[in-house]
Amino acid sequence: MGDVVSRVRVSGPLAGYAAGFAVYLAGAGYTRLSAANQVRLLAHLSRWLEERGLAAGELTGQRAEEFLAARRA
Repeated sequence: MGDVVSRVRVSGPLAGYAAGFAVYLAGAGYTRLSAANQVRLLAHLSRWLEERGLAAGELTGQRAEEFLAARRA
């Protein structure tokens, strides 16, 4: 499943979690396409955090709600 991470560029505060996340997804039975989509979502969230000057540890439930609202908009 490492190919999933290599094809999706993850930058920002969550970049260090991308490989482990891909391993988790593979272990959870995700297909390559589904895993790639989840890693893309992680990449988007990481860029969103970075644009706001937030670290990974500052991701709260409220901030996740804000991210989802921004995605829907």
